Amino acid sequence: MNLFLLARKTHVMSFGGVDAAYTKGPIAARFEYLNSQRGTLLSVTDDDPLGLLLPRLKMEAWYGQLSYRLSDVTDSDMIHRLEPVIRYGEFDISGHPVLAEENAQNRLNIGLNYWLAPTIVTKAGLEWRDYKVPGVPSETRVQFQLGYGF
Repeated sequence: MNLFLLARKTHVMSFGGVDAAYTKGPIAARFEYLNSQRGTLLSVTDDDPLGLLLPRLKMEAWYGQLSYRLSDVTDSDMIHRLEPVIRYGEFDISGHPVLAEENAQNRLNIGLNYWLAPTIVTKAGLEWRDYKVPGVPSETRVQFQLGYGF
């Protein structure tokens, strides 16, 4: 089991998070939580040389994920490399109504990973995003990724 904690605070921003992973045989579980806050800022631009006061923002996100590597299902090398995955997460932002409307969401992902090597994976999946603000339509996405770890 791995556990990672992070905390950082300055006068303007603070960050905190925890990451945990557990693997037993072909089963893997992961969890990550992040929290950040930004204090009010004065932003000066060419369009607004006197400055614009940006409000305090708070962002919070988390996800939990389960996967099962099909390494003990059959003798097929191709099947051994497959890993079905399911993930659920939430993201919230407060302090600015436009950002909250566009970004606060729940996500559900189902996918299938194919491990080309111990540190190289291809991923295919479906993601459903349900926005928490009334009137913002939900989305369904098809995703493909290539990942490399080192």
